[in-house]
Amino acid sequence: LLEALTELRRAARLPYESNFNQLVSRSTRVATESRQLGIALSLVAAAMIILGMLAALHLARRLSRPLEAVDVAMARVGQGDYSARLAPSRTEEIDRVSRGFNSMAASLERFHAMRLDEIVAERRRLDTVFDSIDQGLVMLDANACIERINPVAGHLLGLEVASACGREARDAFSDSSLPARIEAVLHQP
Repeated sequence: LLEALTELRRAARLPYESNFNQLVSRSTRVATESRQLGIALSLVAAAMIILGMLAALHLARRLSRPLEAVDVAMARVGQGDYSARLAPSRTEEIDRVSRGFNSMAASLERFHAMRLDEIVAERRRLDTVFDSIDQGLVMLDANACIERINPVAGHLLGLEVASACGREARDAFSDSSLPARIEAVLHQP
């Protein structure tokens, strides 16, 4: 009976040990596969982060280059170069800004050219009137320096018209009472 019981115990123990060994083997395999899956997921996550950073860097460059061009063009216009223009952009919003900037720069260029033509024409008219007046005429700035003198005034005062401009009135008219009168006029309230 003892031998039969020992044999029964051994027979019952074999499936238990077999199941236990299979369970340990499966548990070890699951742990190994879990570690491999964790490593694979970590690698995928790292790759996604790197790809995301590269995409963000590409997008930032794609947006910043046209904006840098806008900045350079604005600086050129600010310095008086109204011919500055921006190339079309592949980004719709930047392209709208570029078209608006180009339109503004063209308008400023036309306005500036028109104003220069008007100023030059006005200056020529002023020169003609100033030089053709039959009375002596001297124009002084706020510091009592000669800005302009017409030929009649140059002749009456004994001054060379070309060399008189820029000189102080008190030096140019030192032989007369004009410097005192000029000072009185300049210092009137």
